[in-house]
Amino acid sequence: MGACSRCRILRKTCDKGSPCSACEKVISPRVWNAGCIRDKLSDHVQLYSAGVQIVVSQKRCQELRDQLNPTNKGAVVEISQFPELGSGIVAPILEYSVGPVPGPAGTSRQIVMIDVDKDDLPQKLEEYMREVLTMLVQHERSTFARVLLETAIQERAKTDDKLLELALELWGLVEIIDRENEWQISEKPQVADGQSDRVMPPQSPTLPDPPLNVYSVMTQQLSAAAERKASTTSKVLLDKMNRDLHDSKTKVGFPMFLSALILLNCIEKTAWTFLAWETDSIRPNWPLEKDPASFTRDLSRVAENLKTLLVMRKVLPQTEKSEPHGTIAAVDAPEAMHFFFHRLGLDCKYPRFPAPLFSCADIDHSQGIPSKLGRISCYFPRLTLAPRSCITVHISSSRRLRFRAKDPERPES
Repeated sequence: MGACSRCRILRKTCDKGSPCSACEKVISPRVWNAGCIRDKLSDHVQLYSAGVQIVVSQKRCQELRDQLNPTNKGAVVEISQFPELGSGIVAPILEYSVGPVPGPAGTSRQIVMIDVDKDDLPQKLEEYMREVLTMLVQHERSTFARVLLETAIQERAKTDDKLLELALELWGLVEIIDRENEWQISEKPQVADGQSDRVMPPQSPTLPDPPLNVYSVMTQQLSAAAERKASTTSKVLLDKMNRDLHDSKTKVGFPMFLSALILLNCIEKTAWTFLAWETDSIRPNWPLEKDPASFTRDLSRVAENLKTLLVMRKVLPQTEKSEPHGTIAAVDAPEAMHFFFHRLGLDCKYPRFPAPLFSCADIDHSQGIPSKLGRISCYFPRLTLAPRSCITVHISSSRRLRFRAKDPERPES
């Protein structure tokens, strides 16, 4: 058992008690009111290492390999969510011969999937994400999240902060998974074919036996590749965040504040996907032995521990109600923090949400698994930036919000 967080930060001798002897001697604790925090942030975040997308994709692809025995004949596809930018992924594909047809071609071809054995798809997807990150941020529908991300990009450019870089990359990977049904895929024929590009729409033709939606198979492979990178990125991010917050010699400030908010944005968005698996229509297709709820049950601990550490390191700003607009403003904070709150325009007039925003009606169940979350976007329904109370973060869907951002793009709940 390691030292508790308070003793690590203050460099005090710690023991096995809960609270430990050092914390127990504090007469009027400002942060620690019960127990000691000894767990790491990464101990409670297994959303990305669970490998749900990976298992689903591998199972489906293996079934197709066993049944169709597809081969790589040199053809490739171009894949992008923003083809107008000229950024995309070129990947080899597996195909098989459907049967003889009249004419010089001799046989009819059927594309099956991306050839992930011949290409490093996770690496290509990570490079693609970095190219289109700014565009992904521009398409974020939540004003709160978009302002947060734009501020983080500007701050990273000024400070070259590694933690912000990791947080933004994790958000980009999670966003790509969330936008699974927005990929545009087109086959690039071989030169000898003399044909134009063949675009695969989301509802691609299916074969009578077995039913084969090529677009769905490929987008699942892309989500699995993004999940592999998200697993690695989240681990490095959480470990570095935990290490920096516990090291009193490491200077932390506004970049840490932004990184924490982006991390919670990612966790919440992914948590909704796990909650969707509890829907009766798709619950039988859950690919793992552990229940979906087991991956979201402890997420509130992440928010609570993160809040405690941020308060202890004096990263969170004191806030107050500004006049005459009635919005939340930072007090005695850096200029960048003041401008950030000004852009957010958090309004103190809205007391709370009557119910969580999650609805299974927003989930696409057409493929038997939860894909694009439809209207669901992270509007921080469990994030409170309250006057004089710094910051309170709730992940549990049973909690409610006391203050929220003015967001004309979002209908009233």
